[in-house]
Amino acid sequence: MTTKARINEFSPFPVWSERGTWYARIGEQSIPFADGITIYPSGKVKGAGKADTSAKEQKLRKAANAYARAFVDKLYAGEIPAPSAGDCWHCCMRDQDGKEWGGKDHILSHLKEKYYVPSLLVNALKAFGASIAATQTAHALMLGQPEHAFSTRRDDFLAAQIQKCIRRYVLRQLSIAA
Repeated sequence: MTTKARINEFSPFPVWSERGTWYARIGEQSIPFADGITIYPSGKVKGAGKADTSAKEQKLRKAANAYARAFVDKLYAGEIPAPSAGDCWHCCMRDQDGKEWGGKDHILSHLKEKYYVPSLLVNALKAFGASIAATQTAHALMLGQPEHAFSTRRDDFLAAQIQKCIRRYVLRQLSIAA
């Protein structure tokens, strides 16, 4: 909501969403919005989303939501270990520009296989600026030291914040606006 509000406040091209798919109005046209889209003052568009993706996006959004929820359930159940050499290499590795190796297919495999790895959690917390309390709680739970967590209750705001970071991270990796 904040991103949309800022785009609408500072851009001449209004943005809105319908059923989870974002659009930008350029003149009389509604263009599907996508991460990395460039709209030039002339109205030329580079990197627009695809118009026929809403059903597919909805399915991916549901999968991302379910994945994030299950991930946090496992974290609070003590089933997510600390990052280690046995972690997912694609989630751990970065190129010379700092970009993760994984990509869409990699994240889709995590969703399909229900593969919950600590490096993905760490990446998600960093990418979306989780609070110190949420980050400390996640690390304490991964290390098996719940006494160092701010909260061990799955139903509190810290668990919700961690879950939101994971969901947003997965959606961003799939090039779907969160």
